[in-house]
Amino acid sequence: MKTTFLNLACWVLFSFLFLPSAAVAQTDTAKVEEDSVTVQKDQPKEKKKSKFGSLLGKAVEVSTGLNVTNEPFIVNPLSGDFAVEFVSCQGNPSDGRVSLTFKVKSYINETGATFGGSTSGNGESLAFAADGKNYKPYSSAGESVGVAKGTWVEVTLDAKNSFYNVPTELKMFEVIKLSFSFNAKTRGLLEFRNIPINWGAAIQ
Repeated sequence: MKTTFLNLACWVLFSFLFLPSAAVAQTDTAKVEEDSVTVQKDQPKEKKKSKFGSLLGKAVEVSTGLNVTNEPFIVNPLSGDFAVEFVSCQGNPSDGRVSLTFKVKSYINETGATFGGSTSGNGESLAFAADGKNYKPYSSAGESVGVAKGTWVEVTLDAKNSFYNVPTELKMFEVIKLSFSFNAKTRGLLEFRNIPINWGAAIQ
């Protein structure tokens, strides 16, 4: 009888000391889990990147000539007479020559144009790195290209109009100034900005 009473007393004491703590611990655990779910629900979803900012930056670049993004763009002083689109820039690692490929569409009645070199009155064609160092083409004569009004023509500057002694460590031209001439009035310098160099392409 005394043994039974003693066991009962021990059980009551155990329940009084430990069971409330276990209940509190379970309650706290449930609270933490609930708070975690609430935090996850409250976290904002990552917004998808909009192309609007990039398009706006490119519009500012084209209109002002200032670098806003790192994307290629063209400053064309006579955009009302012809359109130009950048295609690629090929570098030959064996001799350090780099050539430019672009498309041109004339809005005027001309059958030919000259790109590259140093056309009289336009200034010299040069390619510039970000550190200010410049690279010249082999020839100052430029390259003659046949054009037709309203038709896109792809132009790849040949070896004599490519830029030479370019180190293969250079991955991008900050600006390429390219002389052009359609006629005595339609002439000047195109500026190709932020132009990546694709090393490994052969230049014809």
